[in-house]
Amino acid sequence: MRALVLVWILLGSANAGAQPLLDEDALVAAALRHAPELTAIAQRSQAVASLGKQYVGLPDPSLRLTVTGIDPMFRMPPTAMLMAEQALPLGNAREAGGQVAQAQATALAAEQPLAEAELAWQARTVFAAWRSVHVRRSILKHHVRMGDELIAAMTRQMATGGVSASRLARLQTEVERLRVEQESAVHLTANLAELVQIWLGETPLTDPVLTLPDAPTRADRPVDQHPVLARLTAQEAAAHARVAAARAGSALTLMPGAGLMTGPDMPIGFLVTVGLRWPGFGSGRDRIDGQVNAALADGAALTAEKQSRTRRIAAAQAQAWATLQELDMRRDGLRHRVLPLAERAVHAGLPAVASGAGAAVELAEAEHRLVDLELQLLALDDAWLAARARWLWLRDGDPEGQAMPSAGGVALPSATVPEPTPGGMPGM
Repeated sequence: MRALVLVWILLGSANAGAQPLLDEDALVAAALRHAPELTAIAQRSQAVASLGKQYVGLPDPSLRLTVTGIDPMFRMPPTAMLMAEQALPLGNAREAGGQVAQAQATALAAEQPLAEAELAWQARTVFAAWRSVHVRRSILKHHVRMGDELIAAMTRQMATGGVSASRLARLQTEVERLRVEQESAVHLTANLAELVQIWLGETPLTDPVLTLPDAPTRADRPVDQHPVLARLTAQEAAAHARVAAARAGSALTLMPGAGLMTGPDMPIGFLVTVGLRWPGFGSGRDRIDGQVNAALADGAALTAEKQSRTRRIAAAQAQAWATLQELDMRRDGLRHRVLPLAERAVHAGLPAVASGAGAAVELAEAEHRLVDLELQLLALDDAWLAARARWLWLRDGDPEGQAMPSAGGVALPSATVPEPTPGGMPGM
């Protein structure tokens, strides 16, 4: 699944509003509304369910015309028989066949919530990458402008001997490094926008407002009600239906028939025949037993897999939740306790430096600490969004299943939490 297609829906619709606002929930909802994968699952389920209609009613009747005693010289008329037969299966073989089709359709439909969770994960990853590059660009743009002003102030103070040439050069190096990173962020934004435009045919917003989503809560449903286990349960039911259908296949089938017969010196006569098909006779029993045993073994394997997946899901959820909570605590501490102090240190020195009474060196050091702190907080936000997406996938999806194709280059530059499955969306 090419996840970049998920970005455009909200980006294009936001152009109509006064404020280009894009939030994660709206992006996920839009992605699910426009997902052909979900339509494909529904169509496959419907196709398998439709196969059950072949077991409605009786099998097709047959009509047979038999001509014997044909005289090559055409001196005597041949004997002709016209017979109609109708198979009458005993037991519930046909009903069991319909139940197999319905059970298999239900098992296919159980894939839909898992596919929705996969699409939602990819949409959240795309949102996180789009937000990360825009926030990084905004941070760098602000601090490059601030650095240029500090360079001008420090240059003025150097004329009076208040600043050394070495310190000024060090500040110029730091500002130039930020400028290079800013240019890189601008370039990455353009690349993402180009990819979005390729998928959509629409140009994404230049400066969207990308709000952080709310923190998730622990799953309120028990682990044994996880969608992965629901799918395995549906597959178990399909295996049990195959067992019942295989056993029902050993039932007798009566084939009564009636017809007309005529021949030389014979008026038209009425014929009645009765045929019998016994699938479970002789070697047929081995065939039926093989089908039953295979379906029973499949069901037993699914039962064991449910037990194993229950344990693995619970363990993965516990670990992912612990990671998410740790990141949340660090983000909260930096954002609400450390960041205000760093901002205060910069704001407090601005008036004095502007009037020429304060030391630009001290303000430059405070500004350096602030930009590093803001970039560190952005990295934590990226990691938190990655961990949040992983937690929600563990709660609603199947990370051990086949991951959808990657979006081709979408990545969170600062995230540290690995992606849920190898080969899925690129680096979280």
